[in-house]
Amino acid sequence: MFVGGDPGFGGRHRGEARHHGWGCPRDGDFNAENARRLRNDEIGRCGSFCLVDVLYMGPFSQIFETQGTKKGEPMPGWPAFAGHDMIEGSQLKTDKETPPMSNDPVLRRLDAVVDDFCRRTKFFTEPMTKGRARMFVMQHRLNTRQRNSVLKLKVATNVPDWDTRMQIIGACSQEVIADHEHGGGKAHWEILEELGTFIGMKRADIRAAKPIDTTQIAWAAWEGLMANRHWLEGVVANVCAERANVPGYGDGIMKKSGWFGLERVRWGKLFKLPNEKLDFFELHEEADIEHSDAGWATVAKFAKQLRMEDAVVEACRKNLLVWEMYLNGIAAAGDAGERRTK
Repeated sequence: MFVGGDPGFGGRHRGEARHHGWGCPRDGDFNAENARRLRNDEIGRCGSFCLVDVLYMGPFSQIFETQGTKKGEPMPGWPAFAGHDMIEGSQLKTDKETPPMSNDPVLRRLDAVVDDFCRRTKFFTEPMTKGRARMFVMQHRLNTRQRNSVLKLKVATNVPDWDTRMQIIGACSQEVIADHEHGGGKAHWEILEELGTFIGMKRADIRAAKPIDTTQIAWAAWEGLMANRHWLEGVVANVCAERANVPGYGDGIMKKSGWFGLERVRWGKLFKLPNEKLDFFELHEEADIEHSDAGWATVAKFAKQLRMEDAVVEACRKNLLVWEMYLNGIAAAGDAGERRTK
């Protein structure tokens, strides 16, 4: 484990093998070959192993198997491992043109990873349904509270730069305490809870909801990717999904208006809601652009200085794999709930 105030730790990201004392490979060292080699007893000893990598192997992958998936193939909706056609040497390979979001070389690579996430995630590309929307309210309310009261604050603890630390804490306070700038003094999870009542949900049911399996796995994965990483990788973990709310990524409405701009349109049509009842999405269109711009600027400032260009791109890729699992898990659970009620 690193000490948060040691920015020199970033020098170890230049291709050197990095392992915990108990022999568990970490970060970019954890590839498909290592995964096949890793014994079950080693997995059991790794309290902070990178779960998103391990999900591809052994019994974990069965959680996500769907009919028609063959052994050894990547799971539906998941990008392939290195060795398939997605990643080679931490460089995203895509036939899509990189979105022209920044002139900074590192940020352009990060933008390419975010763009691929926006294009491939089924939660974005498949139709929104009432079951998926209800499940999103329940799970994302819980996730907003967990990430902003626990996970992101662990990142802030490790950040040696005072201004960056205060930006993280300020953004977290908007999410879980009160947002006076964008949310009329309400926390973002409270506004999402209110949105649930607008689509016919009972507040008591929303508050009684428990995290589904994929949400719990996402939290465990983020614990390893945020709390037990160099602070700059943690900053990437904090803001990479918020980046999807910035226009320019993906296709269609999402490219024009960002992720929550897309949801504002979809939910408005599905539930026949006026814009004033879709405040949750509108406030995030504003707040997330502000938060992610600050985070992207921090990455651009420190990645080259700490020689962590490859590390931050890989951190973005891994975190968005977890986000993809989390969102597609919400979609699957929402579909299952609708089938049970028919």
